[in-house]
Amino acid sequence: MYGVEGRPMNLRAARTTERLIGIARKNESYDKMVAEITTRIDETPYRKVRARKG
Repeated sequence: MYGVEGRPMNLRAARTTERLIGIARKNESYDKMVAEITTRIDETPYRKVRARKG
């Protein structure tokens, strides 16, 4: 989830990491934070992917 020095971080991972750090700074319950994020992930439809050529 965290970026590696010298390599770009996936945009989704960057957003998730930023959110986790922001919530941690607010001292919200870690269990509540994880439940909220997993609920959001479960409710989000899969993104479209390109069909393989061949």
